[in-house]
Amino acid sequence: MHHPLAPVSVLKPALKRLADAGVSARGRFEVGSPAAVVSGAATQGHPDLVVMGSRGHSALGGLVFGSVTQAVLAAGCTPLLVLRAGPVPKGESLRVAVAIDGSRHSLAAVRYVLEHRALFGPAPS
Repeated sequence: MHHPLAPVSVLKPALKRLADAGVSARGRFEVGSPAAVVSGAATQGHPDLVVMGSRGHSALGGLVFGSVTQAVLAAGCTPLLVLRAGPVPKGESLRVAVAIDGSRHSLAAVRYVLEHRALFGPAPS
């Protein structure tokens, strides 16, 4: 069955932007349930971080992540960075908010932020 979006047309713009920025990347086109495909790729590929966008469509009118993002988050154990449309941070360094409730999971979030501090610029706060 022919899928309406040819694999090359879907992957080519992103792969080109990455290549132009000097980032080596591979693309993989799959048809199926988006959450299952992303979760499966994250499990098989063993990435250190999964980055995905979220439209925020939900029963609460965008107050929580969309169903695909929720399913990927629930199915995976790889750190997940979710981005929404909005202004791109203008500063060289980011101000980062980390939710802390005293649990081991929130302490793991603090450790991750500290271990990957370079992701947030030269002097994050």
